[in-house]
Amino acid sequence: MSKNYHTKSRRADKVDKRFDKIEERLTKVEIGQVELKGEIKALDERLTTEIKGLTARVAYQEFTNWGILIALVVAILGGAAKLFGFCPNP
Repeated sequence: MSKNYHTKSRRADKVDKRFDKIEERLTKVEIGQVELKGEIKALDERLTTEIKGLTARVAYQEFTNWGILIALVVAILGGAAKLFGFCPNP
């Protein structure tokens, strides 16, 4: 009976060691998950800031493009008016 008890005791010790290893690995995974959440949040904030900046740049570019288009149309109309004699020469 003593031999049987020692065998069971060793098996229980092995199982306990395995559980301890699993618990350590689980703790490491949880720590890694928390770190990843922090990194994801930081990246999300950074991307949000960059998207806002790009939106502002696109709006400015659109405003500039409209200004150039209007200037071009006015120049063409002015040239056409001068070509066809709608404006007298000074």
